Amino acid sequence: NGSVTTLDLLRMRRLILNLVTDVETAGSPWVFIPAGYEFADPTNPLAEDFPELLDFSTASVTSFNDGFIAVKLGDVNASVSFDQLQDTPVAAGRESAEPWLELAAADQLLFAGQEAEVVLSAAAQRHLSGFQFSLIGTDLEILSVSGPEGSVALDQTDRVVRVSYSDPMGWIGSDELLRLRVMPRRTARLGELLRTTDRYLLGEAYSQDLQRGPIALQFSPVDVAVAPPMEIAAEVWPNPFRAETTLAFANVQSGTVTLRLFDVRGRQLLRRSEMVAAGRHMWTIGRAALRADVPAGLLVYRLETPDGVKTGRLVME
Repeated sequence: NGSVTTLDLLRMRRLILNLVTDVETAGSPWVFIPAGYEFADPTNPLAEDFPELLDFSTASVTSFNDGFIAVKLGDVNASVSFDQLQDTPVAAGRESAEPWLELAAADQLLFAGQEAEVVLSAAAQRHLSGFQFSLIGTDLEILSVSGPEGSVALDQTDRVVRVSYSDPMGWIGSDELLRLRVMPRRTARLGELLRTTDRYLLGEAYSQDLQRGPIALQFSPVDVAVAPPMEIAAEVWPNPFRAETTLAFANVQSGTVTLRLFDVRGRQLLRRSEMVAAGRHMWTIGRAALRADVPAGLLVYRLETPDGVKTGRLVME
């Protein structure tokens, strides 16, 4: 309609965060106009009520060669130039190589199969009007993320976090920009497992005069050693199993107990979490509760209780 509104901004934000994959339009993005039609005002053709069909019911034989010209809509301010559609380096147009926005997190030690919480702070080196970036894990599953409302999304397919934030009044930083819940597949420092990536969303910060600058992710050393969780006693029988098996365990403290089952590729096949009282418990692991594409073979379970953690192997026949 020739104007830009807040609704357009909301639709673009949804597209950037991959909440939608197509640009929403009021109608078809294509207009088909008879090739022989002459506009009354060629400088403003879309202003008139032009025809979009050809009637062949009373037409002569020669008119069957008539056709249409297809027009692609979407250039609302006539700024598109095909001469500008060239490959450019990722950093093209950035004013500085120094980061305008510094993301930071403690380089904590994460243990394989154990959930952990990660807090990302952000410090702007100048007043910013906005920024965007994406995060991805290597041997690290990002389970959930929270941050500025409407500005953060976790893709359930590729487990990538996308962030798109803007503040026209100026933004200088936050002690807690994002809070992530993660689970590593191997024991390692956070800095080895989490990184930014331009594959899904180009990481950039924007100044109040709409210049572009880079973003950096840094990890601060953690001096306090973190002890691995204490292992508890648990038994599985039968093992190997076909239809189902039973996991028996005992806990001294009441609280939340979580069981996870993985295949050899690291895929989570089963998750069960319950509040249990102190004492001895038996949980059944049934083949029918697993994913349908799980073949027979080696499985790994991880049991987390208030008393500690137990990992072990199962063989499904």
